[in-house]
Amino acid sequence: LVLSALLLPVLRSTLLFIRARFPEADRVTLLFIELEGRALWRLGELKVGMAETGRALDSLYGVLTALPEVRLCHLPLCALPPRLWPFAWRTLDPRKVVFKLECRDCPMRPHCVGVHKAYARHTGAADLHPVAAPRDLAVTGDEYRPIAGGHR
Repeated sequence: LVLSALLLPVLRSTLLFIRARFPEADRVTLLFIELEGRALWRLGELKVGMAETGRALDSLYGVLTALPEVRLCHLPLCALPPRLWPFAWRTLDPRKVVFKLECRDCPMRPHCVGVHKAYARHTGAADLHPVAAPRDLAVTGDEYRPIAGGHR
């Protein structure tokens, strides 16, 4: 599912529908929208903030953890509350991302996907700020799924 302004209002019902109607589904992947290509044709309708998306996902924590596996893609760690970090996957080509200047001192930068260049270009990424690393942070050593925990 592509996380956009159009999907966020119906995300809960969509996830519940998937769980109820497709019990054999073993994974739901949620990708933050890449604001490029055809998405630019409807930018005003699709654009949503990463931090806003992170808050919406956090409000669905119970639904997300009831699914067999959830992957959150294309979202930097600072857009998500720490309890969602184990679901964050680094799936963007490094050539497609940037880090804000203030990210240089962020302790989570080595584990973070960064910010899609088009998001930074179209929003300025003012909603993203460095975060503190939790004391109990468990890393996986996996470059694609860097934070341990969560389900599966």
